[in-house]
Amino acid sequence: MTAERRELAQRRRRLIFNNDGDDLFSMRPDEHGSAAEALLAERTTALWGSQVDSIWYYSTHGMRLHHSGGPLGRLYGCPDPDDTATDKWSLSTREEGRRHRYPEIRSLWTAWNFEVDAIRDLTVEAMREVARTYDIDGIELDFWRFTCYFPESMRHEPVTAAHRDLMTDLVRRIRHAVDEEADRRGRPVLLAGRCVGDQEISRNAGLDVEAWLEEGLVDLLSLAYGAEHIPPIGPLAALAHRHETPLYPILAPHRKTPAAAIGREHASKLEHYGNLPAWRGVARALRVQGADGFQLFNFFNPTRPQWWQVGEEETMAGKDTVYEWDFLPSQRGGCRTFADLRLTRDRWPVEADAEGTEPLPLFVGEEIAPPPAGIQKRHASLCVHITGGLTRHHQLWLTVNGSRLDRWRPAALQLLTDDPVAAWIEFHDGLQAFRTGRNEIRVFVRSTSPAAAARLTIDRIQLELTY
Repeated sequence: MTAERRELAQRRRRLIFNNDGDDLFSMRPDEHGSAAEALLAERTTALWGSQVDSIWYYSTHGMRLHHSGGPLGRLYGCPDPDDTATDKWSLSTREEGRRHRYPEIRSLWTAWNFEVDAIRDLTVEAMREVARTYDIDGIELDFWRFTCYFPESMRHEPVTAAHRDLMTDLVRRIRHAVDEEADRRGRPVLLAGRCVGDQEISRNAGLDVEAWLEEGLVDLLSLAYGAEHIPPIGPLAALAHRHETPLYPILAPHRKTPAAAIGREHASKLEHYGNLPAWRGVARALRVQGADGFQLFNFFNPTRPQWWQVGEEETMAGKDTVYEWDFLPSQRGGCRTFADLRLTRDRWPVEADAEGTEPLPLFVGEEIAPPPAGIQKRHASLCVHITGGLTRHHQLWLTVNGSRLDRWRPAALQLLTDDPVAAWIEFHDGLQAFRTGRNEIRVFVRSTSPAAAARLTIDRIQLELTY
């Protein structure tokens, strides 16, 4: 059974369709025949022939897990509401929660306190009941959703080693319970653990991902975002692969700013969904860092072209791609907890002066050298957005992996004057300095006039490849 479980964990999962389960409320049996056909028609049937290899279904509605009679309903409903001991089951109170606004962690007053033995016991039994009752292939333990399990987290403090041991033991007990049910039915049940990419942040919340992997408690890792600090996935991918565990980050370019394909100004989430160059850029950048496949989150339309394209390098090669800077190392600073990094969930801009910005990482998933003659023509440009204050008196240059680029022009041939403006500038020469994988960019600014500011603010940098 263990060998079969490992084999199933390693199967190909190019794209994972995360279905929130609310398709139950929009299905139309009168149009699609049986209830089963109507349900599949909402988000599943159209995926036939796509790059989706797995569907992870959020089961609140269909399995009634959260209803009063379901296993999680019994947990959330407090089995004995007259027992005053249950007053300590939540990490906060409604009154305290209303003093704070989401995404501040203290607004999440309903979170359970996993110090309480009954909370952990009921969680294990809920997972056992799911594995016993439903013909599922696996369970994803979504530890990321709010990432607060103990009182310290509500105070923006790291939890104790004893708390980490409690959570690791919880995962160990779930693994044991699920394996017992798998033995009973004669077919493995996989366990996936969803976590955040920063291992120290995970540990300080009580989630010892390395211990999960060392003990073989999870078969797959899924990786979510939700904080200001979104680190590269390479270290976590390397750790997972050392333990032969696939890693599936969420593919979410709508958390980025829009690319030139849809205009470089503010765009709605709907436009982000249609911005295929940005999707390709994120997918290829994550793949080169070690992703084994991708989850698509809150992305429910089964007819969108992403399902047929971003799961394989072959279907992205030779198509317009945009790689965008989205990681600021210094933003991590002295923050020790997920709560510290969830205050705005925005990446900060940087200031450039004659000393230059801090190194700004930009991940690229392909060679930037010109394609072979006669194969295909490709145009590359590096675009930098100045938030304001740019005049004709500014000298600006940047380095890519130490190589200097100083020939630039305003986008759309914008004319710079004495009046300060916000503007995009473009570099077209010297881009062969980019390499596959991690690149470091620094931007430098000097003013030749006392009337012009000696520094400028940069909020976006993107490498655009157009075929």
